[in-house]
Amino acid sequence: MVVGVTGANGMLGRHIVDVLIDCGKEVKEITRKEWDIKKEVSGQDLDSIFSDCDAVVHCAALTKDFSSEAECISVNVTSSACVAEWCYKQRVPLIYISGAGCYKLFGKLKVDEYSEMSYDCLGGAYGLSKYLGEQAILNIMRGACTVFRPSSLYGAGSPADRVVAKFLNSAKKNEQITVWDDGSAINFLHCYDVARAVNSALNIGAYGTFNLANEESFSLLDLAKKICLVTGANPSLINVKIKKQSKIKNKLALCFARAQREFGFHPKIDLVSGLRLAFNEKTLPEFDKNF
Repeated sequence: MVVGVTGANGMLGRHIVDVLIDCGKEVKEITRKEWDIKKEVSGQDLDSIFSDCDAVVHCAALTKDFSSEAECISVNVTSSACVAEWCYKQRVPLIYISGAGCYKLFGKLKVDEYSEMSYDCLGGAYGLSKYLGEQAILNIMRGACTVFRPSSLYGAGSPADRVVAKFLNSAKKNEQITVWDDGSAINFLHCYDVARAVNSALNIGAYGTFNLANEESFSLLDLAKKICLVTGANPSLINVKIKKQSKIKNKLALCFARAQREFGFHPKIDLVSGLRLAFNEKTLPEFDKNF
C-alpha cells in the first residue's frame, strides 16, 4: 500500500510517516514543496501530487501562517475539498485529521462524536476551518471516508508557540516556566497514538468519525512538574499565576469508545513517556515498534 501523507513534515505528519513506514507501508510524503495548499490546483495537478497513492491521509492545514481568519478558513476548507474530490473520483480511501476544537464547548465530562457542533466552536477560526472541512469532505465522499478528531496534540516537532513546546524550551534553558492556572485540565494526546490509529484504520478500512484522546487530563501545573521531571529542571522554576477560573474544568475530554470498538484504539503513550519522546525529538518509542 502506498499512502500519501499531506503535511508530511509537520508535527503530526512526521509521526504518521514514521509509523506507517515502520509498519511496512510505502509512504509518499507531500510537503509544501509538492503542494502549497494556498495555491489553486487543477485535477491534473492533483493527479501528479497523488500519483500511485492507494490511500491519502490529509494533515496539511494553515494553523498560524495566515493573514486573516478568512484566509485560514478558505484555504483549509478548499484544500480539503480538493483532496476529497480527487479521492472520490479515484476511489481512494481518505483519512482526514480534524480536531476536538470543532466542538462547541466542553460542559460535560465526556464529549462523544454526536455532541453539539457549532460555528462558534472551541478552536476559533482554525477550529471552524476543520469543522467546515469535515462537512465538505463528508459530502463529497458521500460519507465513505474517515475523520479523526484528536484532543490536544503534542510530540517531536511541535510548533514553538504550543504550551508543551514552550514549557520544554524554558526547562531546557533553565528559564522560568510561567503557568497561568485557570483551574482546568487539558487532555494531551501524543502524535504517535494518532499515527497508530491511522495505521489501524487503513488496515481494516474503518469509515466514520472518531474521537481520539487519552484517558487522563492534566492541569498546566501538572504538565510543568512532569516536564521538570523529564528534563531534570529544578521545580522552583515553575511560576504559578492565577487566571480567571474557567467554566470548562476538563478541556478536550473526549469519549473515544467508538474508536475502541471499531479498530481497537487505546492510547499507549502516557504523558511522561510522551514528554521524553518530545524532549529527545523522537517519533517512535522503543517499546513497541511493531503492532
